Amino acid sequence: MMMMMSGRTCGAAQARSHPLKSRAAPFRARSRARSHRRRRSPGLLGASSSGDNNSPSGGGEPSSSSSSDASNNPAAGGDASNKLAKRMPAPLAPATPTGEYLSYVLTNEPHLFADAVESQLQQMQDQINQDKRRGEDGEDEDEKKDESSIVLYERIGNVKALERRRALEDLIYACIRQQFNLVGVPMVPKLENPVELPGVGDLSKLVQGVHSAEAVELVKEHLNTALGGGAPPAAFANAMIRISKLQAAQVYAASVMFGYFLRRVDKRFQLDRSLGMLPESREEVVARLERLFTVTDARASMDGDDGDEGLETEFELNNETGEVQESARRKRDIADEMMDMASGVGDGATLSPLRRYVESFDEATLASTARIVSAEGVSVVERHTTALFGDIANLQMQMQEAVGDAQNPRELVEMLEAAVADGRVESLAITYGQQRRVVLEAVAFGSFLRDTESRVDADYTGLLSPPPQLPPGGMRGGGGGGGG
Repeated sequence: MMMMMSGRTCGAAQARSHPLKSRAAPFRARSRARSHRRRRSPGLLGASSSGDNNSPSGGGEPSSSSSSDASNNPAAGGDASNKLAKRMPAPLAPATPTGEYLSYVLTNEPHLFADAVESQLQQMQDQINQDKRRGEDGEDEDEKKDESSIVLYERIGNVKALERRRALEDLIYACIRQQFNLVGVPMVPKLENPVELPGVGDLSKLVQGVHSAEAVELVKEHLNTALGGGAPPAAFANAMIRISKLQAAQVYAASVMFGYFLRRVDKRFQLDRSLGMLPESREEVVARLERLFTVTDARASMDGDDGDEGLETEFELNNETGEVQESARRKRDIADEMMDMASGVGDGATLSPLRRYVESFDEATLASTARIVSAEGVSVVERHTTALFGDIANLQMQMQEAVGDAQNPRELVEMLEAAVADGRVESLAITYGQQRRVVLEAVAFGSFLRDTESRVDADYTGLLSPPPQLPPGGMRGGGGGGGG
């Protein structure tokens, strides 16, 4: 009897010492029952990281085979994801029990991660529906309650909504971590001197493994801009530069926003292309006019005499209708003029289809597409950037004290360089190669954020909160909605 009691006591102690492990246990048995459902529908994490195939808010972007295979089969990438998560944890630690639980599953049971995410999202959805029903049933009873009770219930509801929002932020961040694991790239740790980044091998994993072929060109252009006008040659990849932490944080946040914007634009581009709604490129216009010219010339040669071509005028009389119409010669001249205009003689290099598509946006569409569409997404970007570079408000205060008296841009640059050299502002000593890696990760982070947002919004209505309204002229990353 004593031995049995001792065994039960030890078992209870082990269960208490591993609460996350005990929470993950039911999913091992439940995953077999859910395997048939994953075959029918890929679920939240089963779609390609390069776009949403069937997401209403995503816009139907064709999937990328490089990342969809691993996403559709979590077990296939389970071992690699497990080792990757254990070797290099994310810089942002979870702040809620939901985040801790998903982090544990991602590290120790990666093949159960998709089921765990869906379970947590379903619980949040059920809580929202339950609160709505409770609110509708309690409307008649509000008149019977005193004012203090009503205020208390409202306060409790606000606290629960805040906890649910923070849990959803941790869930989104865990999904982003999983996407990095699936492409085989560990996330950059907190950046401190000396900067040491985990090895990746081939940085193309952060480009071809994340973005579509049309988006890769824009990623390269952004990389050249972020590195100060162009990527250095390979021989200078290990050259060390010193940059203030605030500048590095601003470049990182801007790259996240670029990746988010690029994913939304690419989804719309792929959808419009599949529907045949893209504006014609110069090459397509030239080809169409050449076909028109060939047909016009063939009809003219059949109707007229080739020997009289020298006497052909710009207008001719139609023998059937008796109307004066443009001759074949005139039509050919017009076609030649249009081809010259369309070919852009002397206009330099032609634009890529995706860039041309972006430049066709009006100002309102461009502004709405460049904004994060959920308050949770805005908070995730802010928290992740802070985890990497430190308190942004403190860095801004240091910068203001160091260069606040600058009168012109040139003086600002000189004062900034002196402040970095003197150590009056926090700085990072980083190589060009490391900076390139950080920028590419930021772009991928923004794309993964948009992917996760799209799937949460498509499958679980009402979970994402609208971002706070910006004051006129506000420059914050979040903002209004917009499709894509």
